[in-house]
Amino acid sequence: ADQPTGVVPRGARSASRERANAAGSGGTPCAMSVASGRATTACVGAAPGLLGDRAAGAAPAAIAGRVAIAAVAAMATPPRPPNLPATRRSRLFVVAIVPKSLAREDNARPKDNDSRGEFNEQRPAARDAVIEDIREVGDGVFAVDTHYVRPRLDASHLVVADGVAAFVDTGPASAVPRLLAALAARELEPAAVDAIVLTHVHLDHAGGAGALAAALPRARVIVHPRGVAHLVDPSQLEAATRAVYGDAAFDRLYGGLVAVPAERIEVAEDGARFTLGRRSYELVHTPGHALHHLCVFDADSREVFTGDAFGVSYREFDTAAGAFVLAATTPSQFDPTQMLASIDRLLARRPSAAYLTHYSRVEEIERLGADLKADVEALAAIARAAADGPSPRETIAARIFEHWSRRLDAHGYPADPQPRDELLRLDAELNAAGLWSWLTRRRR
Repeated sequence: ADQPTGVVPRGARSASRERANAAGSGGTPCAMSVASGRATTACVGAAPGLLGDRAAGAAPAAIAGRVAIAAVAAMATPPRPPNLPATRRSRLFVVAIVPKSLAREDNARPKDNDSRGEFNEQRPAARDAVIEDIREVGDGVFAVDTHYVRPRLDASHLVVADGVAAFVDTGPASAVPRLLAALAARELEPAAVDAIVLTHVHLDHAGGAGALAAALPRARVIVHPRGVAHLVDPSQLEAATRAVYGDAAFDRLYGGLVAVPAERIEVAEDGARFTLGRRSYELVHTPGHALHHLCVFDADSREVFTGDAFGVSYREFDTAAGAFVLAATTPSQFDPTQMLASIDRLLARRPSAAYLTHYSRVEEIERLGADLKADVEALAAIARAAADGPSPRETIAARIFEHWSRRLDAHGYPADPQPRDELLRLDAELNAAGLWSWLTRRRR
């Protein structure tokens, strides 16, 4: 169901750490900690049932499991930005994956990190290291590893055509130096970038949008109508997330959220097109992972940039059988029916390749699409079967892991359990949280 657009209600910008320990009513931010099979939720006045059962009063220091998930619920309507059409209204959850080493109660700001997007100056050694993470993956398409959480988890794609460039997704703001280094490596000036296209505004995809736009004077920021307000005024989101995690963890992962000026934003209606040099790209709305999700289709090359709509495919799982794909059912707008319809919509265009944010180029699209649809259906069935049992979220996560492990066996991946656990456990927990959120919505 649609809800007013926004990040937290007005007046919540200065959310304090004391409020992070309170559980009450109203649609304000929550942070859920997943710790070795046990999920708890630290809330800033979270609405009951928003993410299922929670442990009321969990302090930020308790968010120290394998990961912590900041699911920030948007429940109020901020003022509509000037010069922009009225945007659709939706409940939005921004998911932030925080490793244990960073999710700690430590407010010391890193001395060498500017959280406000002033990224034009880089140390030479750092720039050289960044260039090693830029890979040409298609004709004029370069995957830039954002190093979000770990290497080869999160990519921004730089697209170059006829001397004009665009970025598809940005990663967090802490990745912006890497994106600017990618431009320099291709001998492109910042003014050559015409567009920043966001598949959706979750922080691992769009946390750097404002900072990158500030460094690219001519770039327009293209986003789904439902995502506009969250780019124009991210201050409430930042304050709420800092209140839960503390400044040090937030700065280290994200580098700060910077507003995008309203006049720089281009609203992407379904079927809209934009050009880059002589190339034309279609923007296709693809709900299922998030209501405000879109994909970018290049009709000339028949390639598509899919964000999370075509799942996750880590290169570590490549075998002689090819790539391995997983559904991304993370909180909190996941809907299996919408996701399956969006996958079919992409497959109908018969793409030759897809560029996934997690992680970059895959081919054999027909096979992967069939695998992905089967995975969505299997995960939804796992969730329904566990819904009425004890500890449903934990049960769902464990069964997802077992399901994926069986799939990896059939895919010819080595049986060593350690890399499977390191690479899959996080995704199983995130997907379980999203599936539980979907089940909770269905029961209302």
